[in-house]
This record gives sequence, C-alpha cells and structure tokens, in this order.
Amino acid sequence: MRPSQHMPPVVATCAPCSRRSGRRLVALALAATAVAGAALAGPSAGAAHGAAGPSALATGTSDASAAADRSRSHWRLAGRRLTVVLPRALVAGAGNRVVTATAECGESTVTPQRFDEVHPWATLTRGRGRVAASTRTVRILLTRDVAARTNLCTLSVAATQRHGSFATRAAMTVRRGPARGCRPGPRERVVHQSATIRVTTARATTSAGTTIDGYRTCLLPRGNLQRIDRAGDIGGAGGSATTATRFTSSGRWLTWVSTTTPHSELGGMQRSAVRRIDLRGGRPHALDQAPGAISALATGATGVTAWVRQSGGAAAVQARAPGAATSTLLDGTAAILCVRAPCEVANALTDLAVRGRTVSWRNAGVARSATLP
Repeated sequence: MRPSQHMPPVVATCAPCSRRSGRRLVALALAATAVAGAALAGPSAGAAHGAAGPSALATGTSDASAAADRSRSHWRLAGRRLTVVLPRALVAGAGNRVVTATAECGESTVTPQRFDEVHPWATLTRGRGRVAASTRTVRILLTRDVAARTNLCTLSVAATQRHGSFATRAAMTVRRGPARGCRPGPRERVVHQSATIRVTTARATTSAGTTIDGYRTCLLPRGNLQRIDRAGDIGGAGGSATTATRFTSSGRWLTWVSTTTPHSELGGMQRSAVRRIDLRGGRPHALDQAPGAISALATGATGVTAWVRQSGGAAAVQARAPGAATSTLLDGTAAILCVRAPCEVANALTDLAVRGRTVSWRNAGVARSATLP
C-alpha cells in the first residue's frame, strides 16, 4: 500500500502568509470596485476633470512708487493662491510678531494714478492671512479664483499700537487662462452697446463720499475689455466734476464726450473734450478740447467724427477724419446777446449725421452737408 492512496495531502500553512494573502485579496477587490465605479461613471467624469485643466495664472511686479518702502515686490496669482515675494521684511521693526495681511485682486476699471486711491472694481476678491512680520514671502488664499480676470492686486497690513502699516500693489498680467472677452464683471453695467462695440462702467465711493467711475470698451464679439476713461469728483468744493457721456460708435470706432465742470466759479469755465478710439489697435485720444459744451456727436464707419460745440453764446459744427491733424469748421451760428448769465444757445444746429466721409446737419431747419477730404 502506497501512502498516497490512504493519507490526505499535506498542506503547508503559516499565519503571516495567510494575512499577506488576505491583504492582497482585499486590495484586488478594492481596485476592481474602483474600476467598476469608473466604468459606471462613464467618460463624462474624466472629461470634466480634463476640462478644468490647470488654474489660471497672473503675475506682476509692483511699481516702486506704489510701495511704502519704495521698493519692488514680485507677485504670482495661481487660481486662488496669491504669493508675494518682498525685498525685505513685511513690517519693519515688528520683530517676530504675527500680523494680519489683507490682499485684494481683481479687475480695476481705471489705470492707477495714486497709491491711496479707491478703485472701481469690475471683479474683486479678497483674502486674509496671519503671517510673521519678519517674513519676506506672503502667501494668502483668496476667497474666489479671479486670476483669469485680474489686472491689479494689493497687499496691506493695518497699523496697530505695536507696529506700523504696510501697503503695496502690482499691475497684473494674465499668463494663462481663458480669454476675458467682452463679458462685463459682476460690478459693471453696460452704458452703450451697438452691433460691434460695448461700453461698461463701474463705480467706487471714497471715504469722503465722492465717486470714481471707470469706463471700459470692447470690440464684439471676441475682443477684450480695455480701459478708456475715468470720471468723478475731484477736490471737494474747490475742485471739479468730470463726466463721460454721449457714447456713439460705428464699426470699430468709438467716440464720447469728457466734460469737466468746476464746483465753483473760481475753478474757471466748463471744458469739454471729444475723444475717439480705434478698437483695432488704437488708444483713446482727444480730437478737440475747449471751453463750452458738446450738444451733438456723430461717428461714421470710416472714423469721421462730427460734433456741435456751444460756447460763449455761439454754436459750431466741427469734424475730423482719422489722420487729420486738426478739426474742420463746417458751419456756425452767431453769438446771441446775453443779458443775464448763464447764456443758453438756441438749438439751431440739429440732425447731425456721418455717412462715409460726408457730414450732414440742419441749420435752423435748412439741410446742409460737407465732405471731408
């Protein structure tokens, strides 16, 4: 009799080996479950992840005149994460104390002029962080991701009894992210729109109660919003108020009137400027700037601009074509006898229009026209 016919087979076992095998079986089961879940989810889950892609990126370098310590800092905004590298300690003389740093990033609708000015933001997000006063690298997590629509960031530390204040800012350039396009920011409103051009504005109110308006424009449908003008109150009772009105557009050309009115007679006379921009690469510039008011404005598809200026009791039709060095006087009305100020000019020049290079209008109801060379 052979042992193999009557004895059961011998199976070698060991506890550690069984535990390892069990762990392998559990891992395999979990992997199979994950694969099955991905299959049930379908391609949309992966597609959604791929569509998100890397976060938008904006970078900048602070202007030396913008920082309290007259030095430059380097900025990086990746999604919601803002990193500012300073040339020296965040707050001088504060030692290792922990301070609260506040950051703001977004789309400012005006070009910064003074560091302490209030900005009319089209898009804005904020963030705060507790950091060491001696640090040179500040990292703050903002509340929202606006990196793709950011052109300005600020960083500040408020003064306390134990340490001084600090503030700096940087103009930001978007390096990576979707195009901003002509979509207004959540704080903007549309003040003019034609088939080809959109104009938006946003407002900020200062601590003194005055306002600052920023204006931007965009060439539809695939342009980008760009800053063109600013308006608001300046200097209180002894200052003046500036407005941007009468937006008119044709094709790629946009024109408007910028008027400055002194708050008192000591500030001089009211002045108005006719401004124009070619949205295919041009910059805003003044066609005519003089005392008085603009009562009518018209623009043609060729860029020819015509306006009616009222000043000193008289009115005149003027026009200017792209490339011309000066404006052309086309018609006018005599000054009226002014017995008591203010003098108001009768609206004799009406129905102003531009077609091609031809300007047409009516003078006391009589149709007239002129073609610019």
